[in-house]
Amino acid sequence: MNRISFLLLLVISWQCTLARSLEKSGSLRTIPPEKEVPDHNSTKNIQGTVSVDEKSAEVYPIKKKTLSSNNSTSNSSSIDATNTFRWIQYGHPRTATTLQFQTLCYAMIVKHLSDPKSIRNLHCNYVQVPAKDQIGVVKTHVFPGGHFASENFVVFATSSGDRTKIYESLKQAGFVVPFVSDLSFVAKYGYHSVLQYKDVLGMTDDEIGVVVEAIRYWDILRLCCGMQMSEDWRNRLYPRSGYHDHRTEHDLGYHGCEIYNISQVEEDFRSTVLYTSVAQYKHLKPMLRPSTVDGDLDGTYCLRYDEHVRATGIGFNKALPNNILSPSRLHHDGIQT
Repeated sequence: MNRISFLLLLVISWQCTLARSLEKSGSLRTIPPEKEVPDHNSTKNIQGTVSVDEKSAEVYPIKKKTLSSNNSTSNSSSIDATNTFRWIQYGHPRTATTLQFQTLCYAMIVKHLSDPKSIRNLHCNYVQVPAKDQIGVVKTHVFPGGHFASENFVVFATSSGDRTKIYESLKQAGFVVPFVSDLSFVAKYGYHSVLQYKDVLGMTDDEIGVVVEAIRYWDILRLCCGMQMSEDWRNRLYPRSGYHDHRTEHDLGYHGCEIYNISQVEEDFRSTVLYTSVAQYKHLKPMLRPSTVDGDLDGTYCLRYDEHVRATGIGFNKALPNNILSPSRLHHDGIQT
């Protein structure tokens, strides 16, 4: 080896050592995650996608393990998200708010599964705030009032390219904000984005695994089934004149609904640890549906809804009539499940 090659190797080695030292010390800061999120649930290779149609922005989410950090990702309060179980999910429509709401609710359920009393006292609602003696998650598209901060609520939020603005506005209102998830990251990683919440919520590998397993199938149902399905998929089932798809099969957030046996996905979701553990609690049943306004999943609900859209063009948030294709009539009418 000549003298020049030897010197180059020394320089490269020194640069690598310096970079690692800076990163450990915090001088070299990056917004996590920096690398691909691994699939920690390898039971089946079903690719979930984000339940949104709009274009995404290239901003990664804020991630902190606790709420007592002194850096720019959380405010100065010492409240810890792992012990404070009154959470608000806030975000503008179509920024993957439902995915975050569902994830937070599932996470809270999993952390209390061993305590039936706590489960009965746990509520996940849209707009309706849990009573002071209850725990739970409330979803809202309206900026939460300051009185929630005084009642010990913490806020998880979604954004679409305006993460810093959302975070700062909530912080100025007095809220502890442990996490802001941007649409770009969710569109890129689909259901794997749920893994970001593991450290934020102080969950074990087993606990986050239960959440990921459920979200994996729920996310497909959210896109491809029910009253709030993807508008692009609804148009595929019942084409409308002049409609233009928001995403194509080449986009990361493409629904991909045509590749799924939707009844099998519905059945797989109904077989998950979370579903089988929670189905007995009537007040949490809405969280086991594609959207809280849908009917209960019975193994054929999604097929019946999709077929009704195909036949009638039923629109967003329109319920499936009770007399349309009951489960017992599916095979009689020649529809394959």
